Amino acid sequence: MGRMVAWSVLLVGPLFLAGCFFDEDANISLVQDNPFGHPSPPAPSPTIAGKVAPNVAVAVRVDQAGQAILAANPQIGMKPSFVVIGAPQAEVFHRGTSELILTEGLVNKCATSGQLSAVLCQELGKMASEHEALVNPQARVPERITPMEVRVGNDGGGAFGPADQVYRAELGMYEKEYKKKVTEAASGPAPDPMVLARAYLTKTGYAATELDAVAPILREAGENRSFAKQMLAPSAAPAVP
Repeated sequence: MGRMVAWSVLLVGPLFLAGCFFDEDANISLVQDNPFGHPSPPAPSPTIAGKVAPNVAVAVRVDQAGQAILAANPQIGMKPSFVVIGAPQAEVFHRGTSELILTEGLVNKCATSGQLSAVLCQELGKMASEHEALVNPQARVPERITPMEVRVGNDGGGAFGPADQVYRAELGMYEKEYKKKVTEAASGPAPDPMVLARAYLTKTGYAATELDAVAPILREAGENRSFAKQMLAPSAAPAVP
């Protein structure tokens, strides 16, 4: 019995020692990662509208500039998303009133925050002008608020007395002026996008001359319409609310 134990130690001992020198990182696979023998497809790249996503810092820069414009101009009445496509060419366009889209290449051409804001304001001006042309003309007129009635002296006539003649005259003039505004809005053209852009930009705190500074950049962007053609197709363009 003692001899059997001794032989076991002699046989097992070398194998154990040899095991200590095995490479733990050796690529010994009992089951393939893909049992069907086909390589696994690579993970898809992050995309925006089917295109490569931009640098995060660029997207943040655009969103901050856009949100500052909207906060300074509540009269715009729209809150579009500011979407950046990670492409080197300069391009800018919008989809309805829901998205303002520009490329990373265009953003990088804007040397200052004022220039970037000018680009966004001009596109917002186009968006607002197109929207105004489609909505009910009466919606372009300021909210209808009739003059306040203030009765003085004998004009009061008690709780059920006659109406103040001065107030009735003011009300008549107001109604006439309001109807005139509605008629002008219905027959007149939509607001000039550049006029709107200047107003938006100055209310945001930048000089209107920034629009002149970005004119060459926007001319270059106007020559590139590859993304706009894809994303503004009838099946892709969102309806104007």
